[in-house]
Amino acid sequence: MVADAGDLNTREVQDALTRALELARDQPEVLARLARVKAFQGRWDEALAFANKALDLRAPFEVLPFYAEVLARTGNCPHAAFITEQLAQLADEPQATQVRRTWQEKLNPICGAAAVARTPNETEPPTGDE
Repeated sequence: MVADAGDLNTREVQDALTRALELARDQPEVLARLARVKAFQGRWDEALAFANKALDLRAPFEVLPFYAEVLARTGNCPHAAFITEQLAQLADEPQATQVRRTWQEKLNPICGAAAVARTPNETEPPTGDE
């Protein structure tokens, strides 16, 4: 697929994904790619909408770390922290360490203290009131 290659911000990639969406509206892989394009463009609310839809349609597990970033960048840090910790708990080493390192280096600076109120042992997702 053209959308798998190179720069996500080219007209060719965007056109290919738009066409793919027209043909396969309920394909989580297409929606996940669109979410990445929107994120690359800094259009985080649109990225979140596409990522949510992809996950509703059972997108591949690999979408979850990206989803955590989209949540963080749209201000939903408690959910981003929750997903990140759940991923770390599910992963084998060294992937668990990498997930936590990514949180510390990439997402925690976005969220700051808002997300660190959660403890690593929490197993229930945030309610949205946080």
